[in-house]
Amino acid sequence: MQKGRAVFSRLRALNDSLNALYGPNLPPTPAARADSVFIAEYAVQGVEPALVPALMQQMQFSANRFYTAPQISSAIRNAFGTRYFRKITYSLQPISDSTARVVFDVERNARTRVGLGLHYNSFTGIGLIGSIAAQDLLLPSSTSQVAINIGENPRLRLKHTQYLTKRKDVVGRFIAQGERVSIITYTNLFDKAGLYTQSYVTANAQLFKLLGRNRGLGVGTRYEYGRFNPEITSRLQIDGRLRLLNSYLMYEENTLNAVAYPTKGRRIEAEAGVVYSQRADFKVLNGDVVVGTEDSPDFSFKPYTRYRLQAEQYVPLTMRFTLLLQAQAGINQGYKQAVANDFVVGGLSHVIRNQIVFAGLPEAGLFVSSAVAGLVGYQYAIGPRVFITGKANALYHGFIDDNTNIQPSDVIYGGSLTLGINSFLGPIDASLMYSDVSKKVLPYFNIGIPFGYR
Repeated sequence: MQKGRAVFSRLRALNDSLNALYGPNLPPTPAARADSVFIAEYAVQGVEPALVPALMQQMQFSANRFYTAPQISSAIRNAFGTRYFRKITYSLQPISDSTARVVFDVERNARTRVGLGLHYNSFTGIGLIGSIAAQDLLLPSSTSQVAINIGENPRLRLKHTQYLTKRKDVVGRFIAQGERVSIITYTNLFDKAGLYTQSYVTANAQLFKLLGRNRGLGVGTRYEYGRFNPEITSRLQIDGRLRLLNSYLMYEENTLNAVAYPTKGRRIEAEAGVVYSQRADFKVLNGDVVVGTEDSPDFSFKPYTRYRLQAEQYVPLTMRFTLLLQAQAGINQGYKQAVANDFVVGGLSHVIRNQIVFAGLPEAGLFVSSAVAGLVGYQYAIGPRVFITGKANALYHGFIDDNTNIQPSDVIYGGSLTLGINSFLGPIDASLMYSDVSKKVLPYFNIGIPFGYR
């Protein structure tokens, strides 16, 4: 070691003189590959130089390695996932026969975006939806959004998304929503029986770890407040209010290739948690007769576990045919209540809290404490923007005996046939549906993207 240090200065002087005569030694040129190119350098156009390192981190891209075209496209999609960019393209500039320089041309999204849309649904009626989203308004690396639905059933949502790491793989989300919805109740024969107004407010805080571009795992806690006000009393309704906290684990994944009428990919939303700190103040009405209150021995507001699953998979069969598979579950376990935090079954679009969609029943056709459902459907593209979709589904409900169940456990079947148009207003759907319990052909209409819970 000491001998090496003694001669180091002479060796360095010799190296410098050789470099002056013959030039420095260059790293060996990588061998060419048929399916990829060696990216020796990169450059970024369209953003400030200070933002380039963060962009490369979001793309998980680095120089001096081989890339295929799909790998470069995947890196670009990683950056798109942050919603900070409107367009990213790239070009390759040859350096040698086997190496290249990639140039990314980047166009950022506007820092403030305004949206306006129209939505009509057989259940929620007509509404005008407006939204405004701003990037980095409250804090750096964040997006804040306000959305409002003005119509028969008004709604307001506030959402703030905050990236917490340089790689943007840990996300904090805060969502607050308030609404007032009129809900029709039904008899056992699915004739309209009553009407009540549900006022609902929730504040939801989540911490989310991204496990790649399209999926993530997280934890969250939501506060919920519900006010139930019967307007036309039916055989069983609640008049009063309920407050609760719900802490949960969650998993989300979305690889669908389109928001409306996708032809491939999957979407999964799963939750497992505990409901606790309930505060109730209500009376239970059977028609106009009070049959119970929150103090009745049949009710309990002790903590209980709660599970939810929404999963769908689209499988392309041919250029025009797509197979749709769907699984849903809503399970309250150790649940000694009724109606206020039940799962509501029915409808073809997610538009109300605790909903399990079911082809064949109207929204809130059933109130259940536990349910699992499976669906098989086929989507046929008549043209680029016109689709016919047939669905068949089955649902098993009320299978946890320890719960308070309004109705006995049962298996029900149903189906629907939908003509859909992918218009400039969004999807326009006209459907007919039928189930073995309603024994009626029911019409169902939806225009635009619902202001809902998906």
